[in-house]
Amino acid sequence: MTVATYLVGADPTQIAAAKLQNAASSLAGPLGMTPDAVLSLLQHPTSPQWVVLAKDVPAQASSQITALGLPGIRQVASYARSYPQGSVAANIIGFTGTSHGVLAGGAGLELQHNALLAGRSGSEQVADRHRRPADPACGRPHHGRGERQQPAAHHRPGAAVRAEQACASQVKKTKADNCTVVIIQPKTGAVLAMAQYPTYDRRTSPTWTRPPTWPCRPSSSRAPRPR
Repeated sequence: MTVATYLVGADPTQIAAAKLQNAASSLAGPLGMTPDAVLSLLQHPTSPQWVVLAKDVPAQASSQITALGLPGIRQVASYARSYPQGSVAANIIGFTGTSHGVLAGGAGLELQHNALLAGRSGSEQVADRHRRPADPACGRPHHGRGERQQPAAHHRPGAAVRAEQACASQVKKTKADNCTVVIIQPKTGAVLAMAQYPTYDRRTSPTWTRPPTWPCRPSSSRAPRPR
């Protein structure tokens, strides 16, 4: 899922010199730094009125910093991917990035369903197949909302974990470059789990191989069928 993180910076000129030590001690906990490290940044800013104290600060820590009410502290929101299941299904879900100041999907489900997930600010549209045409490719309605939604899939984390472990074992055993596993429901064609090894690390540049994707749901007329 996409979560908000914060860049925390400070204008040292707005903090009285006698209170720099107290400010550094108060900020150290939420920032996960030592008081001495924060104090050093405040005393030696990169420019006269600005210094970055920390990046990728979680929302909870950001709230704690706001509650301190310290003068001269500024926070700038950004967005990052969070994977509660670790690397499992990372190559399926994909990731987001900022394009011209707008959060957009860069790969995987985030890219494939970017228009649906991004939504439309201040409005909502629902397609009814009995009243007006829906998506000509798959017969799917389009929903628009002001905030980016989270991708959904008929995915089973337990199966994906075992598939990824099996992939990793076979890659190491056979010295293969990579491995991809797709588990489907034979009767419906629904994808139950997908795994790939090696997967990509969201903290580095994504250089992984795209998993197979289809534009339509298994129940639509254009979806691939099991044989």
